[in-house]
Amino acid sequence: MSRFSLCRQSGRSAVLLLIAAWASPVSAQRSGVYDFTHARKLIDSVMKADRIPSIAVAVAKGDRIVWEVGVGFADVERNVPSSAQTPYSLASISKPFTATGIMVLAQQGFVRLRAPVNHYLGGVRVVAREGSADAVTLERLLTHTAGLPLHYQFFYEDAGYSRPPMDSTIRRYGVAVYPPGEAYQYSNLGYGLLDYVISRKSGMSYADFMRRNVFAPLGLTSTSVGVPPGPMSRAAQRYDADNKPIPYYTFDHPGASEIYSSAHDLARIAKV
Repeated sequence: MSRFSLCRQSGRSAVLLLIAAWASPVSAQRSGVYDFTHARKLIDSVMKADRIPSIAVAVAKGDRIVWEVGVGFADVERNVPSSAQTPYSLASISKPFTATGIMVLAQQGFVRLRAPVNHYLGGVRVVAREGSADAVTLERLLTHTAGLPLHYQFFYEDAGYSRPPMDSTIRRYGVAVYPPGEAYQYSNLGYGLLDYVISRKSGMSYADFMRRNVFAPLGLTSTSVGVPPGPMSRAAQRYDADNKPIPYYTFDHPGASEIYSSAHDLARIAKV
C-alpha cells in the first residue's frame, strides 16, 4: 500500500485528505521508480474544475516519501507558491496530534486515561445532566464518548473580540448531555478539554508542549499549533468558496482544530 497525504486549500479552511491506494505494479516496486503523471493530471483537473488556489501532495511508500509536490499558490495575493512543505490548516486532523500529546503525558505518569477529566481541571468542573461527571474520563474524551455535545466556536482577528479563558468555556459549555460511555457524539470541546489538560499538567502552553514533545521528536519542522498571521507567515492563506481571503481565526478548542502542518510532515507521521 502507498499512503497519500494531500493538503487541499478550499472552502472555509484547508482540508486534509489521507487516501490509501494500491502501490504501483511489481516492476515499479522493484525499480523504485513511480510514475505520477496521471496523479498530476488529476490534481490539475480538480484545481481547474473547483477553482482551488492550491493543493499540496506527498506520497509515502514504506519508509520513504517517493513523490511530493505543491501546485498553485498558497497565498494568491502575495504570489507565494505552494510546496509540500507549506503548512496548511488541518482543522479536525489536529485531533490525532492532541491525542498523541495526551498519550505522552500518560506514558510519563502525569495523567491516567481512565481518570475523570475533572481531576485535572483545577477549580473548574465539567458537569453532567445525564450520568455522572466522574465518568467523563480522558479515555472517553479521546473517543468522543464522554457525553459532550457538538461544539465549535471561531474567533476572527478582525471581529473585535478574542478567545475567552478556557475556564469560561468549560463553565458555559462543559456539560455532558448524554450518559458518558453510552453514546458516540463528535465533540470539539472534548479535545479542547484535552489540550487544557496538557497545558495544566505539563506546566507549559499547549503549543509549547506539542512543539517540544511531539513535533520536534518526530522531525515535523512545518507543524505548529496555529501560525502567526501576517506578511511573513509561511502558512497557506484560508479562502472562502469564492476564493476571498478569510481573516485569521482561532478557536476555543485548539486541540481539536488549530494545528497547521504540511503534506511532507503528514506523510512522515503517517509512516511512524
